[in-house]
Amino acid sequence: MEDDKLDQVRKLVAAGRLIDAIKLYREATGLGLKEAKDAIDRVAAGRPLEADVSARDTVQAVVEIDGEVKKLLHAGRKIEAIKLLRHRSGVDLKTAKDIIDGKEADLRGARGPHAGRAGVVQRGSGGLRWAIVVVVIAAAIAAYLFLRAGN
Repeated sequence: MEDDKLDQVRKLVAAGRLIDAIKLYREATGLGLKEAKDAIDRVAAGRPLEADVSARDTVQAVVEIDGEVKKLLHAGRKIEAIKLLRHRSGVDLKTAKDIIDGKEADLRGARGPHAGRAGVVQRGSGGLRWAIVVVVIAAAIAAYLFLRAGN
């Protein structure tokens, strides 16, 4: 986190504006509400803020060593990867999604422009096709019954 934001956080804490300090700290670090509140409480108690490791660094370390998150991404199971990352690291949804998006882009860069997406496209397209088929058949039956009733 930049020194000017750290200074702003300290000034907000000194002024007793803890909620504003928590918001700014969350914005700057990507920490979840509980983690940011705990950090601001430490500052209010007179302990240093710099000792905190940024959430993004922590989560990046989890992703680098967590083969399960990588396996989920390779399988195109992005939402499950985000959930697992949030569970293991404790970060908020936006931070986890941003990190997983970055990892997914890295995978696509390594394996081609559509890597990690093929499974999602294949699973999602079948339902729409069936819905169209059902609507066309229903319209044909309705037209047949309408014309038959008119004779």
